[in-house]
Amino acid sequence: MFVWSVGRQLKRVPKGKKQTLQCGNCKQEASFYESTVDESFKAYMVLDLWKRSKRVMQCGECLGVCDYYSLYPEEKQAEEEAARKAEVERKQREQEEMQKRQDTEAKERARQQEESRKKYEANKARKDQEIDDELAQMKKKLGK
Repeated sequence: MFVWSVGRQLKRVPKGKKQTLQCGNCKQEASFYESTVDESFKAYMVLDLWKRSKRVMQCGECLGVCDYYSLYPEEKQAEEEAARKAEVERKQREQEEMQKRQDTEAKERARQQEESRKKYEANKARKDQEIDDELAQMKKKLGK
């Protein structure tokens, strides 16, 4: 058994926009209030499988709704421009972070190479010293 529900909830935006227009449904001059419509599909009344919110203007007389952006097209353009700008800024931050990470990795590799070079030189110097000491002991044994 699978329990599911499809819901649609209309909520008025607190301190939202209000405009007086002629309603397309009831043909009366009415105040329209900014609202949101939340549509959802739930499984077992708990798990949201799908949810969408949409800005609308609601008629104060017949409670019909119309698209918010048809009344305020400049806001749609402003929101799209803000979204594009945010996306550009996000990509720029990602590139900066990637460059920073690459710089950090390069510095770490250089540090490790320098460390291994120093270890190599220290081992070489120690081995050279051991060879010199061994040669000195051999000369001493031979009496030279």
